[in-house]
Amino acid sequence: VGVKPEIGKFDVVDSTSANGEIFGVMNIRTDSLEGVFIITFPKKTIMHLIEKVYGNALKDVDRGMHDAVAEFTNVIYGLIKMGLNHRGVKIHMSLPTVITGDRLQLLSTQKGPFLELPIQVTPEHPFHALFYLRELHAAQSA
Repeated sequence: VGVKPEIGKFDVVDSTSANGEIFGVMNIRTDSLEGVFIITFPKKTIMHLIEKVYGNALKDVDRGMHDAVAEFTNVIYGLIKMGLNHRGVKIHMSLPTVITGDRLQLLSTQKGPFLELPIQVTPEHPFHALFYLRELHAAQSA
């Protein structure tokens, strides 16, 4: 489809540093870990991706954009899940949630840092993937 994202160097960031206009969110849960996987898109990036992947140009946020963000989030989560499952980490199924708005900022109640991975579809079309995990026994005593 002519889209080959470039993955940048990961960083450990404060949970309030994520911002964007469209978030795809999925809960992560194993028998011993829980957390969240989040993709944050600027509107121009997701519109570019939708046009490249599906062939239709969108002018604004609509149900089609929500569906595409949910699908992208689900596909990436599925790839992560498959890779971890092959390493013996069994991640439970989850459904994506899509959140949209102007200048969204993640204000998480999670205690601890997020792992942030910058991704560029093109230099003008970046987005970020964020991961937060913690052990269940630590979560229950916190």
